Amino acid sequence: MHAPPGSLPPRPDIVNGKVLRRVLHDAQPAVRAAVAAQLVRGELVVLELSAVQAARLCGVGPGIVGKMLGRSPRRRTDAELDHLVEHVGPDRLMAALDRATTPVTN
Repeated sequence: MHAPPGSLPPRPDIVNGKVLRRVLHDAQPAVRAAVAAQLVRGELVVLELSAVQAARLCGVGPGIVGKMLGRSPRRRTDAELDHLVEHVGPDRLMAALDRATTPVTN
């Protein structure tokens, strides 16, 4: 879609990361593909991505993006830690803690 000579191209729709997430949440693949095509054609512009969205787009972890933004890591809740223990098991978690706290000898 090209604008006629001497005219301005149509202005793209501008959304932020929260709106994009809302639009794509539970969307069918055809809707997701249509949004992707709008992005490629410049008909849709996304501003203010979350750190997680930007990290996924760039193929890095959200923690490193937060660090680059000068944010300190967020403190995990007890419920999140309990879920982690349920997910990996207490033995593996304790083994990881042992490795992390073992003194380094030269």
